[in-house]
Amino acid sequence: MTLTPFRWRTLRKKREESEPRYRCNTVTCCIASIYSNSAIIAVSDKRITFSGMVSTEGEMTKALTTSKWIGMIAGENISAAVPMLNEVDSKDDGTLTVEQFSVVCREAYRHQQTMGIESTILSKYDMTLKQFKESGSRVFTDKVYEHLIEGMEEYDLGAQFLFAGFDPRCAPHIFTLTHPGKVQFFDRTGYWAVGSGKHAAISHLAGYPYRRHATFAECIYQTIAAKFAAESATDVGRDTDVSVRFRDLSPTLDLPEDLVEYVRGLYERIERVPGEAIRAIDAEMRRFDLSKEKYKDKPHNLGMSFPKMLTPREAEVVVKAHNKMLNSGEKKKTRPSKPRTSAGQP
Repeated sequence: MTLTPFRWRTLRKKREESEPRYRCNTVTCCIASIYSNSAIIAVSDKRITFSGMVSTEGEMTKALTTSKWIGMIAGENISAAVPMLNEVDSKDDGTLTVEQFSVVCREAYRHQQTMGIESTILSKYDMTLKQFKESGSRVFTDKVYEHLIEGMEEYDLGAQFLFAGFDPRCAPHIFTLTHPGKVQFFDRTGYWAVGSGKHAAISHLAGYPYRRHATFAECIYQTIAAKFAAESATDVGRDTDVSVRFRDLSPTLDLPEDLVEYVRGLYERIERVPGEAIRAIDAEMRRFDLSKEKYKDKPHNLGMSFPKMLTPREAEVVVKAHNKMLNSGEKKKTRPSKPRTSAGQP
């Protein structure tokens, strides 16, 4: 009898089912922006979600600082994030260019990825990734070897990183580090975000639009407001952590929570639908009069002069006439037909 080997997806599903259910997850939003080449603004939430079942606010700081950089974490599994950032911090002596610093971050990411593959995929075979590369094709059958390779290719560390800081020339930089070790720079944009609230935050900053050479207070407000806008996304917490890293000062400034809540109150009182705009539109729409024959079959566009809108009494007359027409049509449909008579009969 020939045994059909399991597909790797089945093996991976069984492995995930055997793992502890209460992993610490953070599906969140982290935002970084540049102010006038002299400061970095970092904003994130503080929510932790455990396996999508339980969540808590105000217990997680997503921003971890090195000598000149702020690193922020977002993702489904941050168990490897803190060791990775600690490894980056140990290798950052403050003299690395942004290219060299990004390489250090990528190497630390791959190191944690290698450890994850060895602990979740190769641990049952008591092999390291290096040993698997050297002798895996000889130790395993072709199909098992292919399944293991497929699992390694699909393995995701489960965390995204957003780095913002200054190089030795005091130039500000923002870049992201995502699966499978991909680095993207956003210096020209002047802002970026990661996490489940990424798109809402970036849309807010782009729509304002965010200008790095605006006032310092305005840049901070717009970055905080982008986080408020991102709270419409799944699992983005309400509590907000705001940090500012200056180019010429070593300490990082953390904004007090009561100030952030005060800004939130002002943000929530902003008139989303301006009353003046509604009144202007309403005044223009009241010029319509769809009962006039000359506009019956013509499209209404902004280039033509709009007729006056129906008054309530005129609208009532039109509705009654329309209902009368519908009722007469229904009577015609329900009227019994006369019986047919054959030829020659009276």
